[in-house]
Amino acid sequence: VNAVNIKNATAAGLVYDDVTSVSRYIFEEKYKDLETLQWKPINAYYVYKLCVRWTWFFIVPLCSLLYFQKMDIFVPLLILYLIILLGCFLRYKKKRYGITNNIVAIRGGAFGHQLSIMEVHKVQNIRMSQTPFQRRRGLSSLFIHTAATTINIPEIATEEALAIEDYLLYKVESSNIAWM
Repeated sequence: VNAVNIKNATAAGLVYDDVTSVSRYIFEEKYKDLETLQWKPINAYYVYKLCVRWTWFFIVPLCSLLYFQKMDIFVPLLILYLIILLGCFLRYKKKRYGITNNIVAIRGGAFGHQLSIMEVHKVQNIRMSQTPFQRRRGLSSLFIHTAATTINIPEIATEEALAIEDYLLYKVESSNIAWM
């Protein structure tokens, strides 16, 4: 496979060493950036939002089953709900992002690991979104688009999102590297 022609690569079931080898192959000269990348966490509002959404989804069935005393269904559903909440917490704890001169990376996952890496000079569009709930907390979500994929950095401080947006736009505009 010619690394220059790869637009979007997805691989499932790889061990960490294999992911490292693939990253080294694809990003050759930029791999040093991956090793020195400073990972930053996202805001705890991320886990709060996920847990509230799942709670709204489960509250009516759980209360109904409890009211009608259907314990044979209530207990498994409650266990499923608790596992989902654990997954939400793990997603929050693992979600990190980092930006260097050459790459934008985000990692996460609930019960597994996920790593998304994007070269800065390939950025085509940057969109910042902010719900009323995020606005009240001073948070935003940043969507960084290329032709092949989108990286979402959720629940970061609005000032940080604006700084990242300005930095990436500057790097894209001042870059002499061929886009394709």
